[in-house]
Amino acid sequence: MIIILFGVCGCGKTATGLSLSSKLHWRFEDADKYHPESNISKMARGEPLTDEDRWPWLRLLHIMLAKWHGDNQDGILACSALKKSYRRVLLTGNQSGNGNSLDQHCKLVFLHGSADVIASRLDARSGHFMPTSLLESQLTVLELPDKEENVLQCDITESTDQIVIHIINSLNLT
Repeated sequence: MIIILFGVCGCGKTATGLSLSSKLHWRFEDADKYHPESNISKMARGEPLTDEDRWPWLRLLHIMLAKWHGDNQDGILACSALKKSYRRVLLTGNQSGNGNSLDQHCKLVFLHGSADVIASRLDARSGHFMPTSLLESQLTVLELPDKEENVLQCDITESTDQIVIHIINSLNLT
């Protein structure tokens, strides 16, 4: 199984992914490390990414997920995946949704919380290229998951440990 943790910057994708990875002994990757330098520089300057900035990055992540699946490797990916079309590219490799779909092998987990909680987390962290000023643009771009996507939702006001337990129990990973 592959778990894709998604949500806006500062929602706890990396912390949750690392904790979940530790408990399950699964591979963990943070999608941020796969951004090209041009994307990182743009975000560091406080400029939001465009769809055109994101498509190649998302297709690269799909290739990685497909390799995990092909190697029968369980894993966890932390990725913003703000729009439904972005999540579709992660699962199929293209925007149309046609292609080698990983739907049956991936579970999407949406980490969500209020803008105030997320902003306070962003203000408190250091050493990350994503400034708090980009939160508003991410919230504007965010498309909440619909029933068709069959997404597990986790409220980030819970502790990381509680979220991890919720994911493990909800996905029957015990």
